[in-house]
Amino acid sequence: MLPHPRHRNIGTLLLLLIDSLKLRAMRIADPLFTINLILTTLISTLLPLKILAAEEKGERLFLDNCAECHQVDGKGIPGIYPALDANEVVSGSGVDVALVLIIGRGEMPSFRGSILPEEMAAVINYVRNAWSNSGELILAGTIESLQ
Repeated sequence: MLPHPRHRNIGTLLLLLIDSLKLRAMRIADPLFTINLILTTLISTLLPLKILAAEEKGERLFLDNCAECHQVDGKGIPGIYPALDANEVVSGSGVDVALVLIIGRGEMPSFRGSILPEEMAAVINYVRNAWSNSGELILAGTIESLQ
């Protein structure tokens, strides 16, 4: 699988960031200020990387567990398996999607006990923000409270 366009240049961006920090550190005389600057910049860089890793995990879980029926493009199989792209339930509440995964629905099995709440959150967040979908993120703690 080819890397997602958002992921292709992360290494280059990190190298540029490190070079920028080195230049700033050489210009700043106060070592505590320099350390604070470096830590702040690294934290603000690592958070998006953590989000990207969660997106990749959600996509992998979707491909391994859901794509056979709902298809890689989220369009489903008409009359058999519903589309997840532009789906009313998917674009509604993340809790509703979690309940479908926990309880099952129609021919869709329950995933309760099969995948961890963190994995369930990752796949829900992937589906709710893949293709033409755009939804708020759901946390593993919310899923745990539903089980």
